[in-house]
Formats: sequence, C-alpha cells, structure tokens
Amino acid sequence: MEVQMKLTALVMTGLLVMAMVAADDYVFEDLGVPTMETGHALSFTTQHPDGYWIAWAPHESPDDRALFGVRLDTGEYFLVDLSMFGSSHVSPVAGRDGTIYAYVGSPSAHFVRIDPATREVTDLGIPAETASYFSSGSMGPDGRFWVGSYPRATLVWIDTNTGEMGEVGRLPSDERNKYQFPTCSVSADNIVYCPVGLHHQELYAYDPETGEKAQILPDEMTAQSGSPRVWRAADGQVYGRSGGTHFLCTPTGIEPVEEAPGSGHPVMAGDESISDINAAGAITLTNAETGETREVQTQYLGRKVMIYCVATEWEGKIWGGNGFPARVFSYDPATGDMVDHGKRSGGRIQVYDMMGTPAGLLISAYTGATLNLWNPNAAAGEEDNIALARGENQERPLQWMQGPDGHHYIGTRPIKGHVGGGLCRVTLDPPEATWWIDPIGPQSVMGVAPVPETGELLCATSHYGGSSSIPTEPEGHVFLWSCADEQVTHIDEPVPGARSYSAPARAETGIIYMLASTPDGMRYLGYDPVNREAVHVGELPGARAHFPSLHEQPVGPEGLIIGLVDDAVWAIDPADHSARVLARHESIAHAQGFMVTEDGVLYYGSQAHLWRCWLVPGD
Repeated sequence: MEVQMKLTALVMTGLLVMAMVAADDYVFEDLGVPTMETGHALSFTTQHPDGYWIAWAPHESPDDRALFGVRLDTGEYFLVDLSMFGSSHVSPVAGRDGTIYAYVGSPSAHFVRIDPATREVTDLGIPAETASYFSSGSMGPDGRFWVGSYPRATLVWIDTNTGEMGEVGRLPSDERNKYQFPTCSVSADNIVYCPVGLHHQELYAYDPETGEKAQILPDEMTAQSGSPRVWRAADGQVYGRSGGTHFLCTPTGIEPVEEAPGSGHPVMAGDESISDINAAGAITLTNAETGETREVQTQYLGRKVMIYCVATEWEGKIWGGNGFPARVFSYDPATGDMVDHGKRSGGRIQVYDMMGTPAGLLISAYTGATLNLWNPNAAAGEEDNIALARGENQERPLQWMQGPDGHHYIGTRPIKGHVGGGLCRVTLDPPEATWWIDPIGPQSVMGVAPVPETGELLCATSHYGGSSSIPTEPEGHVFLWSCADEQVTHIDEPVPGARSYSAPARAETGIIYMLASTPDGMRYLGYDPVNREAVHVGELPGARAHFPSLHEQPVGPEGLIIGLVDDAVWAIDPADHSARVLARHESIAHAQGFMVTEDGVLYYGSQAHLWRCWLVPGD
C-alpha cells in the first residue's frame, strides 16, 4: 500500500538543514525519510522480576544496532544500544542463566551479556578474529549458543549457563567457501549442522563432545552454488533443503524425505503465544489452552529504511530505491510529497538502479540480478510490472545506461564465490532481455557508457567477482562492444595494474571518465573511446567514492562530471580534465546513491534520509 508522506510531518521528514559552504553558497537540505518499515519480528521473551513479560528481537536500521524490547503489559518499547561494537548483525538469545546473550559487531564480533531487568550490557570478548557477518544462531540442548560467520566460515559458541565461550575454527578446506550461512541448527542429540557456501554448497555435522566434523552432502549437491538451509523441527531432529530436495540430517550423511516438518516454534510468554508486531503496531496474544486471544497496542511506529540508490528524474519526480528491504520511493520537488511505493523489483534486498523510459521505470535489484519494467501509470487491469529474464549465475545489476542504438544496457557482477559477470540489453517493444555472460572472460561488468560516434558501448570491468570470490586475472579492463554486431571490438588496460574500472560517464567532449582502483589507491581516468586511448589519469580529492561514484550525465554550463567522495561533492572539468571539490557537508560522509537533475540539483541518500543541494545557480 502506498504511504503518502508530507514534508511537514516531522516524524517522516526530519529537520530542514541549510549549510553555507565557503563563498559558494551551496545549500544542503534534509528532505526527510521516504521509507519506513512498520511491524517488527519478535524472537523470544523474558519475565521481569516485577512479573510482566518482555518480548525481544534484534533491531537493525541505518541509525541503530540494538536489542529491541517491548513490554507485553503496556506496549512500551525500548532499544538497548549495541552500536559501540560496530555495524553488523545482532544475533540474540535468552540465556539459561536468566540473562540475554548476543553475538554482535564488526570487524570481529563480540559476545555480550544483557541484563533484561536493568538493560546493562557486559562485553564478554571476541571468540574469533575476523568474524564480521552472520545470521541468527541456534541454541543447543546443553545451553550453548552457536553462530557461524563470514569470511572465515568459522563456528563460535557461548555457554549461556556460565558465559564461557570458544571457537571451533574454519570448517571448509576450500578457500573459495567463506560463508557459513544462512544459519546453523542443533539437534536434540547435540549435533551442530552448519551450512557453508556460497561458491558451492557444503553441510557440516559437528559433534561438540568429540570435536569431530564431517561434510555430509553428496557430490551432486556440493557441485551446486549457494548454501543449503537447515532447521530444527518439533521432533528434535534437524532437516534441510537444497534446491527442491528435502532431507533429514545425520552425523554421517543426509536422508532424503518427501516432506520435511516445519520449523515453527511459537514464542511464548507464560501460557500465551505471541505474534510479531503487526503493521498497526499491535501484538496478538493467544492462550495456549483456551485459544482465547487479546491484543496489546504498542508504541512502536516503525524503523527507518536505508536509501540504496537515488536514481532517476522521471515525470517530474525523483525516484530511488531502498536496501534492507528493497523498496521503491519517489519525491515530488513541486509539492514536497514523498511516496513509498513498496516492493516493485524481483530482488529482496537492495535496489541498485532505476531508469525512466517511455514504457515505465527499469529497476535493477539484488539478489538474483533481477530486472523489472514497472509502469506506475498502468491502467486498472493492465500488467504494470514485467519481470525480465535473469542472467545465469548473476547477482548484482549495477547501473542502467541507454546505448547509442536506443536500447537499455546494464552490467552485472556474478553470484558469491564466482567470477565472470554479464552484459544485458533490454528492449522495450516488446519488453525482453538479452544476456551475454562473460563477454571478455572472468570479469565483472561494472558499468557502461555510450559511444555514439562508433555505435559502441564502453564497458568498465573488474577482476573481482561476487562476494568471497578469488580473482583469476591480475587486473580489470575497459572494452568496447558493438551494439550492431553484438561482439567485443577492443580490449584495453589504460591504467596498468588497475584491478577495477567503474562508473563510466560520458562528457560533452566525447571523453569518458571513470574510476580506476589501483594498488596505490583510487584514480580517475579520462578515456577517448574513438581513438581508444587514455588522455588523463588524476588523483581523487578523497579516499572513498560513494555509489555510484560518478553521475553519468554532464552537469551545468561547464559540462562537469559530478561525484561524491568522503564528505565532499567533487567535479571533473572536461575542459582540462582537472578535479576540484565543490562543497563539503557531513551528510555526504554517509552517502549512498546519488543523481543530478537536468537543472543541476544534486539528490542523494544519507543513511535513511533524502538530501539535496543546488549545484547550478537558478535564474
């Protein structure tokens, strides 16, 4: 359901901020939060010494890494701040000693203990170095809480009876498998089953009593990419799924089953089961014996959702997408109205880019390198959202661009653990996608730019593949692609040793600028695609470029190429290839996704907030 949000509503829009930068009078405005996610999952409960129950869950937003608690008698909610341990996931559990334990943080996660009555946090330390990404853990029958992590695919534990903790160590021997994901599960006989991937699937059975481990998937499953999923059912056994196959886990192998029991276990508060918080902020409690229900209205209004891309100006509005989850929003500069359009892509997690066309909005999203054509103006009964074909083993579709042939193109990075990206062409009449996978071998295609003089595309690549992959080539490339002949016409390495090229943007001079990642840091590059040569290599005025690195169209009377780096707006001047900082603002340090309108207004996301800045003076 679309949620209309007015600029005057403080809870949704935040505070108008204006900052004058030096003598340039750049004005920065916080336009507010376009997307809020209502409702909240609830994971477990504890009982307060005063008798009432509290429901708990992890809470992750652009502003918070916390433990969420809500009183089931009053509906009051609160957050226990855990952000001091770093920005990663929060995996909590009710301990056997009456406290709460959580695994949290980055680059090396900590186990912490939280007193549910006082909410005091005690840091218990780091069980394993370099453990920065993980899912929810699993409690064993002996009271030990187990969590697997990335990038070492190591298994850690904490005894919730005593606070003692330890590390099993890395489970797989193949260095290409770095994820222990999505979560491990412990059977009633205390065997820990741990999915590992994502280059290829593995599943380990680990016995805490003997320290023995065994990979239990058959060869036909380990040949597949990704990870299996496992869960503990009500019978105390652990079941799993790989593709369409369900199975029972044993310490020495798997046994296929026609149907596997589910993993549903109600969250209990005394003799009542509790629901999650619904979109209206209410919890339903159900008496386990009588089935009678009652409702508690909470004070929870929702959480801010991160902006992942600010992508296109279409039909007078600014369009962008979110991450965690992948939703779409719009902002109307004429009225100040923001609209949350909900999930409009096939990807669940991040919207990478959008592009306006006469047929609607092209949307690219992660996971699965999903491409959609969504028409917000479709008449009732008309198909308004067309899912275009996915590329084989592709995961992240990065940036749309219209080619010199009038069609739309996008490059992709492959799935986790793999190298070799793709180039995709989308036609609108009829809507369909054509893929070329690995057009120049094991390289991710990070972006494209048109070369109308020759009817070609310039494609920028990286030798990096999907997350956790190991490059097989020493450097990235720039290549030219003939739109008419559908083939590579030229391959170049304009900056020797550069591992990656990205964000190609064509200036009015015909020179294409892009970023190059070298062992000595980031550079920007001017490339002549007609003469097929580099014309300039320069230093970025900062260390960290913000996605998508460069705006793809020239801006203003000087035809500047605009980018965001560190806390600055910077520009490349095609007249002499020089770079300069235009303005600085603290919000840019957290920028993710930006674009510049035809009249020179910069829009960008900063965590959950949409910002803008006038780069070109008005009349």
